[in-house]
Amino acid sequence: MKKKPLVVVDKQSLTIPFTGGLYLAVNGIKGSRLIMDGPTCAFYKAEFIQGNHQIVADLQRHASPHRIIHSELDVHRVIVADEALVTSKFDVALSDPETEILFFSAMTFAVIIGRDLERIMGVNTSRPEVPRVLVRPAQLGGDWIGGYGDTLAAIARTIELGGRGGDKGRGGDRVGIVGNLFLRHEGDGFADVAELERMVAALGVSTSSIWLSGGTLKNLENIANSDLLVALPYGQEAAKILGERLNIPVIYLPLPFSWTHTERFINGLAEALDRPDQAKQFIDLEKRRWAAELLFRAEQDLLGTNWIVIDDPVRMEGWQEIAHDVGAHLLVAGLTTNAAGDETVHALPTLLETVTNEHIDVFVSNSVAADLVRNIPEPKPALAEFGYPCFGRHPIAPLPSFGFPGALATIEILCQARRAGRK
Repeated sequence: MKKKPLVVVDKQSLTIPFTGGLYLAVNGIKGSRLIMDGPTCAFYKAEFIQGNHQIVADLQRHASPHRIIHSELDVHRVIVADEALVTSKFDVALSDPETEILFFSAMTFAVIIGRDLERIMGVNTSRPEVPRVLVRPAQLGGDWIGGYGDTLAAIARTIELGGRGGDKGRGGDRVGIVGNLFLRHEGDGFADVAELERMVAALGVSTSSIWLSGGTLKNLENIANSDLLVALPYGQEAAKILGERLNIPVIYLPLPFSWTHTERFINGLAEALDRPDQAKQFIDLEKRRWAAELLFRAEQDLLGTNWIVIDDPVRMEGWQEIAHDVGAHLLVAGLTTNAAGDETVHALPTLLETVTNEHIDVFVSNSVAADLVRNIPEPKPALAEFGYPCFGRHPIAPLPSFGFPGALATIEILCQARRAGRK
Protein backbone atom coordinates (compact mmCIF):
# COMPACT_ATOMS: atom_id res chain seq x y z
CA MET A 1 0.00 0.00 0.00
CA LYS A 2 1.44 3.37 -1.05
CA LYS A 3 1.82 5.67 1.94
CA LYS A 4 0.27 9.11 1.57
CA PRO A 5 2.08 12.19 2.96
CA LEU A 6 1.34 13.15 6.55
CA VAL A 7 0.50 16.76 7.41
CA VAL A 8 1.26 17.75 11.01
CA VAL A 9 -0.82 20.58 12.48
CA ASP A 10 0.60 22.24 15.61
CA LYS A 11 -1.41 25.34 16.40
CA GLN A 12 -2.37 27.28 19.52
CA SER A 13 -6.07 26.69 18.86
CA LEU A 14 -5.53 22.95 19.40
CA THR A 15 -3.26 23.28 22.44
CA ILE A 16 -4.45 22.59 25.99
CA PRO A 17 -2.68 24.84 28.56
CA PHE A 18 -0.27 23.86 31.32
CA THR A 19 -2.96 23.84 34.01
CA GLY A 20 -4.86 21.12 32.12
CA GLY A 21 -2.05 18.66 32.79
CA LEU A 22 -1.51 19.85 36.35
CA TYR A 23 -5.19 19.38 37.21
CA LEU A 24 -5.23 16.00 35.50
CA ALA A 25 -2.33 14.84 37.68
CA VAL A 26 -3.99 16.10 40.86
CA ASN A 27 -7.18 14.31 39.85
CA GLY A 28 -5.13 11.11 39.48
CA ILE A 29 -4.00 11.04 43.13
CA LYS A 30 -6.50 10.29 45.89
CA GLY A 31 -6.16 12.50 48.95
CA SER A 32 -4.46 15.29 47.00
CA ARG A 33 -5.28 18.98 47.01
CA LEU A 34 -4.00 21.86 44.94
CA ILE A 35 -3.80 25.53 45.89
CA MET A 36 -3.57 27.73 42.80
CA ASP A 37 -2.34 31.28 43.31
CA GLY A 38 -4.57 33.01 40.84
CA PRO A 39 -8.01 34.55 40.20
CA THR A 40 -11.36 32.81 39.99
CA CYS A 41 -10.65 31.38 36.55
CA ALA A 42 -8.10 29.05 38.19
CA PHE A 43 -11.01 27.43 40.00
CA TYR A 44 -13.31 27.18 37.00
CA LYS A 45 -10.63 25.52 34.89
CA ALA A 46 -11.37 22.41 36.98
CA GLU A 47 -14.67 22.11 35.09
CA PHE A 48 -12.63 20.78 32.17
CA ILE A 49 -12.53 17.57 34.23
CA GLN A 50 -15.33 17.95 36.75
CA GLY A 51 -18.50 16.35 35.38
CA ASN A 52 -17.27 16.59 31.80
CA HIS A 53 -14.10 14.61 31.15
CA GLN A 54 -14.84 12.57 34.28
CA ILE A 55 -18.51 12.16 35.16
CA VAL A 56 -18.02 11.48 38.88
CA ALA A 57 -15.23 13.81 40.01
CA ASP A 58 -14.66 15.72 43.24
CA LEU A 59 -12.21 18.48 42.35
CA GLN A 60 -15.06 20.87 43.20
CA ARG A 61 -17.24 20.04 46.17
CA HIS A 62 -20.30 21.22 48.09
CA ALA A 63 -19.78 20.11 51.69
CA SER A 64 -16.01 20.18 52.22
CA PRO A 65 -12.99 22.13 50.93
CA HIS A 66 -12.52 21.86 47.21
CA ARG A 67 -9.60 19.82 45.95
CA ILE A 68 -8.74 22.70 43.61
CA ILE A 69 -8.52 25.84 45.76
CA HIS A 70 -7.72 29.25 44.29
CA SER A 71 -6.23 32.20 46.16
CA GLU A 72 -8.66 34.81 44.78
CA LEU A 73 -5.71 36.86 43.61
CA ASP A 74 -6.82 40.21 42.16
CA VAL A 75 -5.35 43.56 41.14
CA HIS A 76 -5.74 45.08 44.61
CA ARG A 77 -3.87 42.26 46.35
CA VAL A 78 -1.14 42.47 43.72
CA ILE A 79 -0.66 46.22 44.31
CA VAL A 80 -0.48 45.98 48.13
CA ALA A 81 1.42 42.67 48.13
CA ASP A 82 -1.29 41.04 50.26
CA GLU A 83 -0.50 37.36 50.90
CA ALA A 84 -2.84 36.77 53.82
CA LEU A 85 -5.58 35.21 51.72
CA VAL A 86 -3.35 32.75 49.92
CA THR A 87 -1.71 31.63 53.18
CA SER A 88 -5.18 31.13 54.70
CA LYS A 89 -5.91 28.64 51.91
CA PHE A 90 -3.19 26.41 53.34
CA ASP A 91 -5.06 26.44 56.66
CA VAL A 92 -8.22 25.34 54.84
CA ALA A 93 -6.50 22.55 52.92
CA LEU A 94 -4.58 21.18 55.88
CA SER A 95 -7.54 21.34 58.26
CA ASP A 96 -9.17 18.50 56.32
CA PRO A 97 -7.71 15.15 57.48
CA GLU A 98 -8.37 13.76 54.01
CA THR A 99 -5.48 15.83 52.63
CA GLU A 100 -2.50 13.49 52.27
CA ILE A 101 -0.44 15.47 49.76
CA LEU A 102 -0.70 19.21 49.04
CA PHE A 103 0.28 20.83 45.75
CA PHE A 104 0.96 24.52 45.28
CA SER A 105 1.23 26.30 41.95
CA ALA A 106 0.33 29.61 40.40
CA MET A 107 -0.88 31.28 37.27
CA THR A 108 2.07 32.60 35.26
CA PHE A 109 1.34 36.24 36.04
CA ALA A 110 1.62 35.57 39.79
CA VAL A 111 5.28 34.72 39.26
CA ILE A 112 5.84 37.61 36.87
CA ILE A 113 4.76 40.08 39.58
CA GLY A 114 7.25 38.55 41.98
CA ARG A 115 5.28 36.25 44.30
CA ASP A 116 7.72 34.10 46.29
CA LEU A 117 5.98 30.74 46.06
CA GLU A 118 8.47 28.80 48.17
CA ARG A 119 8.23 31.26 51.06
CA ILE A 120 4.43 31.34 50.89
CA MET A 121 4.30 27.54 50.92
CA GLY A 122 6.48 27.43 54.06
CA VAL A 123 4.35 29.76 56.21
CA ASN A 124 1.98 27.05 57.46
CA THR A 125 3.92 24.42 59.42
CA SER A 126 1.00 22.34 60.66
CA ARG A 127 0.77 18.65 59.73
CA PRO A 128 4.42 18.31 58.67
CA GLU A 129 3.74 14.73 57.58
CA VAL A 130 1.81 16.07 54.57
CA PRO A 131 4.21 16.61 51.64
CA ARG A 132 4.10 20.11 50.14
CA VAL A 133 4.80 19.85 46.42
CA LEU A 134 5.62 23.05 44.55
CA VAL A 135 4.83 22.86 40.83
CA ARG A 136 6.34 25.92 39.24
CA PRO A 137 4.15 27.46 36.55
CA ALA A 138 5.30 27.17 32.97
CA GLN A 139 6.36 29.95 30.69
CA LEU A 140 3.61 31.40 28.52
CA GLY A 141 4.15 28.67 25.92
CA GLY A 142 3.62 25.78 28.34
CA ASP A 143 1.12 23.04 27.50
CA TRP A 144 -0.75 20.28 29.32
CA ILE A 145 1.81 17.53 28.66
CA GLY A 146 4.40 19.76 30.27
CA GLY A 147 2.04 20.39 33.18
CA TYR A 148 1.54 16.67 33.76
CA GLY A 149 5.23 15.82 33.44
CA ASP A 150 6.34 18.73 35.64
CA THR A 151 3.91 17.62 38.33
CA LEU A 152 5.32 14.09 38.34
CA ALA A 153 8.86 15.50 38.48
CA ALA A 154 7.94 17.76 41.41
CA ILE A 155 6.51 14.76 43.29
CA ALA A 156 9.68 12.78 42.54
CA ARG A 157 11.83 15.53 44.08
CA THR A 158 9.65 16.02 47.14
CA ILE A 159 8.08 12.93 48.66
CA GLU A 160 9.83 10.83 51.26
CA LEU A 161 11.09 7.50 50.03
CA GLY A 162 11.63 6.01 53.48
CA GLY A 163 15.39 6.33 53.36
CA ARG A 164 15.45 3.41 50.98
CA GLY A 165 17.89 3.37 48.12
CA GLY A 166 20.05 1.13 46.02
CA ASP A 167 21.41 -0.70 49.07
CA LYS A 168 17.99 -1.87 50.28
CA GLY A 169 17.41 -5.58 50.57
CA ARG A 170 15.68 -6.94 47.48
CA GLY A 171 13.32 -9.84 47.42
CA GLY A 172 12.98 -10.17 43.65
CA ASP A 173 12.38 -8.25 40.48
CA ARG A 174 9.96 -5.40 41.07
CA VAL A 175 9.20 -2.91 38.36
CA GLY A 176 8.07 0.67 38.90
CA ILE A 177 6.41 2.48 35.99
CA VAL A 178 6.66 6.26 35.82
CA GLY A 179 4.73 8.31 33.28
CA ASN A 180 1.39 6.61 32.84
CA LEU A 181 -1.07 9.28 31.71
CA PHE A 182 -3.93 8.41 34.05
CA LEU A 183 -6.80 10.03 32.20
CA ARG A 184 -9.64 9.53 34.68
CA HIS A 185 -11.29 7.31 37.28
CA GLU A 186 -13.36 5.46 34.71
CA GLY A 187 -13.24 2.19 32.81
CA ASP A 188 -10.52 3.27 30.38
CA GLY A 189 -8.18 4.79 32.96
CA PHE A 190 -8.32 1.80 35.30
CA ALA A 191 -8.11 -0.70 32.43
CA ASP A 192 -4.84 0.79 31.16
CA VAL A 193 -3.34 0.47 34.65
CA ALA A 194 -4.48 -3.16 34.80
CA GLU A 195 -3.02 -3.84 31.35
CA LEU A 196 0.37 -2.43 32.37
CA GLU A 197 0.33 -4.72 35.41
CA ARG A 198 -0.70 -7.70 33.27
CA MET A 199 2.13 -7.19 30.78
CA VAL A 200 4.69 -6.89 33.57
CA ALA A 201 3.32 -10.00 35.29
CA ALA A 202 3.57 -11.94 32.01
CA LEU A 203 7.35 -11.66 32.34
CA GLY A 204 7.26 -13.22 35.80
CA VAL A 205 7.83 -10.03 37.80
CA SER A 206 5.63 -7.74 39.86
CA THR A 207 4.71 -4.05 39.67
CA SER A 208 5.71 -2.02 42.72
CA SER A 209 4.01 1.24 41.73
CA ILE A 210 2.58 3.03 38.70
CA TRP A 211 2.79 6.81 38.46
CA LEU A 212 -0.07 7.62 38.06
CA SER A 213 -2.71 5.00 38.68
CA GLY A 214 -5.51 6.77 40.54
CA GLY A 215 -4.06 5.63 43.87
CA THR A 216 -2.95 7.32 47.08
CA LEU A 217 0.27 8.84 48.38
CA LYS A 218 1.16 5.39 49.72
CA ASN A 219 0.94 4.00 46.19
CA LEU A 220 3.35 6.70 45.05
CA GLU A 221 5.78 5.97 47.89
CA ASN A 222 5.84 2.28 46.95
CA ILE A 223 8.03 3.28 44.00
CA ALA A 224 10.89 2.99 46.50
CA ASN A 225 10.39 -0.79 46.48
CA SER A 226 11.39 -1.01 42.82
CA ASP A 227 14.43 -2.78 41.43
CA LEU A 228 13.95 -1.25 37.98
CA LEU A 229 12.13 1.84 36.72
CA VAL A 230 10.33 2.05 33.40
CA ALA A 231 10.09 5.61 32.09
CA LEU A 232 7.14 6.21 29.77
CA PRO A 233 7.25 9.37 27.65
CA TYR A 234 4.94 11.39 29.92
CA GLY A 235 7.22 10.96 32.95
CA GLN A 236 10.82 10.71 31.79
CA GLU A 237 12.15 13.53 33.96
CA ALA A 238 10.41 12.13 37.05
CA ALA A 239 11.84 8.66 36.35
CA LYS A 240 15.34 10.09 36.00
CA ILE A 241 15.02 11.87 39.36
CA LEU A 242 13.71 8.74 41.09
CA GLY A 243 16.41 6.59 39.55
CA GLU A 244 19.08 8.89 40.96
CA ARG A 245 17.43 9.11 44.38
CA LEU A 246 16.97 5.34 44.65
CA ASN A 247 20.17 4.38 42.84
CA ILE A 248 18.37 1.95 40.53
CA PRO A 249 18.42 1.62 36.73
CA VAL A 250 15.93 3.41 34.49
CA ILE A 251 14.90 2.17 31.04
CA TYR A 252 13.01 4.31 28.55
CA LEU A 253 10.21 2.50 26.74
CA PRO A 254 7.44 3.58 24.33
CA LEU A 255 3.85 3.91 25.38
CA PRO A 256 2.27 0.49 24.64
CA PHE A 257 -0.38 2.06 22.42
CA SER A 258 -0.63 0.03 19.18
CA TRP A 259 0.58 -3.51 18.54
CA THR A 260 3.99 -2.33 17.35
CA HIS A 261 4.69 -0.20 20.41
CA THR A 262 3.31 -2.91 22.71
CA GLU A 263 5.84 -5.37 21.28
CA ARG A 264 8.61 -2.81 21.76
CA PHE A 265 7.48 -2.20 25.34
CA ILE A 266 7.42 -5.90 26.23
CA ASN A 267 10.67 -6.75 24.45
CA GLY A 268 12.45 -3.74 25.95
CA LEU A 269 11.37 -4.67 29.45
CA ALA A 270 12.23 -8.33 28.85
CA GLU A 271 15.72 -7.35 27.67
CA ALA A 272 16.33 -5.36 30.85
CA LEU A 273 15.10 -8.28 32.96
CA ASP A 274 16.86 -10.93 30.85
CA ARG A 275 13.57 -12.71 30.17
CA PRO A 276 13.35 -12.96 26.34
CA ASP A 277 11.64 -16.37 26.38
CA GLN A 278 8.73 -15.13 28.49
CA ALA A 279 8.32 -12.12 26.19
CA LYS A 280 8.23 -14.24 23.05
CA GLN A 281 5.74 -16.66 24.59
CA PHE A 282 3.45 -13.83 25.71
CA ILE A 283 3.56 -11.98 22.38
CA ASP A 284 2.92 -15.12 20.36
CA LEU A 285 -0.03 -16.04 22.57
CA GLU A 286 -1.54 -12.55 22.34
CA LYS A 287 -1.23 -12.46 18.56
CA ARG A 288 -2.87 -15.85 18.17
CA ARG A 289 -5.67 -14.67 20.41
CA TRP A 290 -6.40 -11.32 18.78
CA ALA A 291 -4.92 -11.11 15.27
CA ALA A 292 -7.63 -12.89 13.28
CA GLU A 293 -10.41 -10.76 14.77
CA LEU A 294 -8.43 -7.56 14.19
CA LEU A 295 -7.70 -8.35 10.55
CA PHE A 296 -11.30 -9.31 9.83
CA ARG A 297 -12.77 -6.15 11.33
CA ALA A 298 -10.13 -3.96 9.69
CA GLU A 299 -10.87 -5.40 6.26
CA GLN A 300 -14.61 -4.87 6.74
CA ASP A 301 -14.56 -1.27 7.99
CA LEU A 302 -11.16 0.44 7.84
CA LEU A 303 -9.09 -0.86 4.93
CA GLY A 304 -8.14 1.96 2.57
CA THR A 305 -9.81 4.70 4.66
CA ASN A 306 -8.39 8.19 5.19
CA TRP A 307 -8.00 9.54 8.74
CA ILE A 308 -7.55 12.80 10.59
CA VAL A 309 -6.33 12.30 14.17
CA ILE A 310 -6.05 15.03 16.81
CA ASP A 311 -4.12 13.87 19.89
CA ASP A 312 -0.88 14.48 21.77
CA PRO A 313 2.50 13.67 20.15
CA VAL A 314 3.08 10.54 22.26
CA ARG A 315 -0.13 8.80 21.25
CA MET A 316 0.19 10.13 17.71
CA GLU A 317 3.10 7.74 17.17
CA GLY A 318 0.76 4.89 18.11
CA TRP A 319 -2.00 6.19 15.86
CA GLN A 320 0.36 6.05 12.89
CA GLU A 321 1.09 2.39 13.67
CA ILE A 322 -2.61 1.55 14.15
CA ALA A 323 -3.50 3.16 10.82
CA HIS A 324 -0.74 1.17 9.13
CA ASP A 325 -1.87 -2.09 10.77
CA VAL A 326 -5.41 -1.77 9.41
CA GLY A 327 -4.41 -0.55 5.95
CA ALA A 328 -5.62 3.03 6.49
CA HIS A 329 -4.01 6.38 5.62
CA LEU A 330 -3.33 8.90 8.39
CA LEU A 331 -3.39 12.16 6.42
CA VAL A 332 -3.48 14.84 9.12
CA ALA A 333 -2.04 14.73 12.63
CA GLY A 334 -3.32 17.56 14.82
CA LEU A 335 -1.23 17.96 17.97
CA THR A 336 -2.73 19.14 21.28
CA THR A 337 0.66 20.44 22.46
CA ASN A 338 3.20 22.99 21.28
CA ALA A 339 5.80 20.37 20.30
CA ALA A 340 5.57 18.90 16.82
CA GLY A 341 8.85 16.98 16.78
CA ASP A 342 10.78 16.87 13.53
CA GLU A 343 7.78 16.93 11.18
CA THR A 344 6.97 19.96 9.06
CA VAL A 345 4.46 22.12 10.88
CA HIS A 346 1.58 23.81 9.13
CA ALA A 347 -1.05 26.25 10.27
CA LEU A 348 -4.52 25.06 11.21
CA PRO A 349 -6.08 26.01 7.83
CA THR A 350 -3.91 23.28 6.31
CA LEU A 351 -6.22 20.79 7.96
CA LEU A 352 -9.20 22.12 6.06
CA GLU A 353 -7.20 22.48 2.82
CA THR A 354 -6.21 18.82 3.11
CA VAL A 355 -9.76 17.56 3.42
CA THR A 356 -10.82 19.38 0.28
CA ASN A 357 -8.35 17.27 -1.68
CA GLU A 358 -9.03 13.90 -0.05
CA HIS A 359 -12.24 12.33 1.21
CA ILE A 360 -11.96 11.81 4.98
CA ASP A 361 -13.53 8.64 6.39
CA VAL A 362 -12.48 8.75 10.07
CA PHE A 363 -12.01 11.76 12.35
CA VAL A 364 -10.41 10.95 15.72
CA SER A 365 -10.34 13.83 18.16
CA ASN A 366 -10.62 14.98 21.73
CA SER A 367 -13.77 16.88 22.62
CA VAL A 368 -12.16 20.31 22.28
CA ALA A 369 -11.46 19.93 18.56
CA ALA A 370 -14.34 17.59 17.68
CA ASP A 371 -16.42 20.48 16.30
CA LEU A 372 -13.94 20.80 13.44
CA VAL A 373 -15.73 17.86 11.84
CA ARG A 374 -18.51 20.29 10.92
CA ASN A 375 -16.12 22.06 8.54
CA ILE A 376 -15.47 18.89 6.56
CA PRO A 377 -17.55 18.55 3.39
CA GLU A 378 -20.26 15.92 3.03
CA PRO A 379 -20.29 13.02 3.42
CA LYS A 380 -19.11 13.59 6.97
CA PRO A 381 -16.46 11.25 8.39
CA ALA A 382 -17.10 8.91 11.31
CA LEU A 383 -16.27 10.76 14.54
CA ALA A 384 -14.56 8.92 17.41
CA GLU A 385 -13.66 10.71 20.65
CA PHE A 386 -10.32 9.84 22.25
CA GLY A 387 -7.77 11.42 24.53
CA TYR A 388 -8.03 14.42 26.82
CA PRO A 389 -10.56 15.76 27.30
CA CYS A 390 -13.22 13.26 26.28
CA PHE A 391 -16.73 14.48 27.14
CA GLY A 392 -18.89 12.09 25.16
CA ARG A 393 -17.49 8.62 25.87
CA HIS A 394 -17.46 7.34 29.47
CA PRO A 395 -16.85 3.59 29.78
CA ILE A 396 -17.95 1.93 32.99
CA ALA A 397 -16.61 -1.53 32.18
CA PRO A 398 -12.84 -1.93 31.61
CA LEU A 399 -11.84 -0.59 28.18
CA PRO A 400 -8.07 -0.47 27.72
CA SER A 401 -6.13 1.33 25.03
CA PHE A 402 -2.80 -0.29 26.02
CA GLY A 403 -1.48 -3.66 24.99
CA PHE A 404 -2.83 -6.03 22.36
CA PRO A 405 -6.43 -5.98 23.70
CA GLY A 406 -6.22 -2.18 23.90
CA ALA A 407 -5.31 -1.89 20.22
CA LEU A 408 -8.21 -4.15 19.34
CA ALA A 409 -10.61 -2.14 21.54
CA THR A 410 -9.44 1.08 19.85
CA ILE A 411 -10.00 -0.37 16.39
CA GLU A 412 -13.42 -1.66 17.47
CA ILE A 413 -14.47 1.87 18.48
CA LEU A 414 -13.45 3.17 15.05
CA CYS A 415 -15.34 0.34 13.35
CA GLN A 416 -18.47 1.07 15.37
CA ALA A 417 -18.26 4.75 14.45
CA ARG A 418 -17.96 3.85 10.77
CA ARG A 419 -20.91 1.48 10.90
CA ALA A 420 -23.07 3.98 12.78
CA GLY A 421 -22.40 6.54 10.06
CA ARG A 422 -23.74 4.23 7.36
CA LYS A 423 -27.24 4.08 8.83
